This record gives sequence, structure tokens and C-alpha cells, in this order.
Amino acid sequence: MQNTQSQNSNTNTPKLAVVIPCYNEEKTLQTTHTALTQKIHHLIAQKTISPESYICYIDDGSKDNTYQTLSMIYTKSQQNTEFKRTLILTKENLFPPPPPKEQEI
Repeated sequence: MQNTQSQNSNTNTPKLAVVIPCYNEEKTLQTTHTALTQKIHHLIAQKTISPESYICYIDDGSKDNTYQTLSMIYTKSQQNTEFKRTLILTKENLFPPPPPKEQEI
């Protein structure tokens, strides 16, 4: 009888889900994604986390090019043979901007 644990050495490693809320983050996203991906690669190689771990970016109704930058990151991540687990969600920001402050005369 074969040991099923030796067949799947990742059975006992936890799956890590990194959730990143994004609002007007186009300037920092590529650096953030590169750093996170490198760390996840390292943790997977050490068998600290499961290869099923993933990054989930949530665009919270950004007014800049955050969504376009995330789309580019997603496309590139799908071409990566080692780590394809990048997810992007988008939603409308539910919090309206605060009303303007009244000015004293």
C-alpha cells in the first residue's frame, strides 16, 4: 500500500490567500506584485505554503488606471509557468466622498 501523504507532499501545507484592496494604486501595483510573487515563490519552494496559494487584488472603484494595470499584471501572470494564481475583482466604491467643509466668512 502506498502512502498517500508521500504522493501529495502539499497536503499539510496551508494555502495562503493574499488579499490586496486597491484604490488609485496604479503607481505602486507592479512593485507590490513583484515583491509578493517573489515571496510566494520562496515560501512555496520551502514548502511552507501550498502551490495553490494565490493573490487577490480588489479594485475598489479607482479613478486612475489601477484596473488597467491590474489587467496587465493578470495577463503577465497567466504567462508565468510557475505561478498563475492571480485573481482580480472590481467593485464600485460604496463610500461617497465627504461633503465639502463649510468655510467661515
